[in-house]
Amino acid sequence: MIGFINLYDEETEVFFGIGVNPEYCSQGYGQQITKIAHLISNELFPHKPMYLEVRTWNIRAVKCYEKAGFHIVGEPIKQTTSLGEGEFYHMVRE
Repeated sequence: MIGFINLYDEETEVFFGIGVNPEYCSQGYGQQITKIAHLISNELFPHKPMYLEVRTWNIRAVKCYEKAGFHIVGEPIKQTTSLGEGEFYHMVRE
């Protein structure tokens, strides 16, 4: 498996979750998966922007999402996940 996505319809946006097998990172798959997810999201949830949250230290992922059309909105937010507390960027693609 190369990766997976989740699309979760919310009131005004669609949450986008993505995971890429580490063996396939830095090979362009993340961008391809993200672009395909955007097409699917537009078909299922027309006129709703997609958003994701990514840890601020994950520069490789941030650059991947920016190349796929996402941009950072606002200041980093602190969240606690199953992996502990961290700072995240909120990124949106219209």
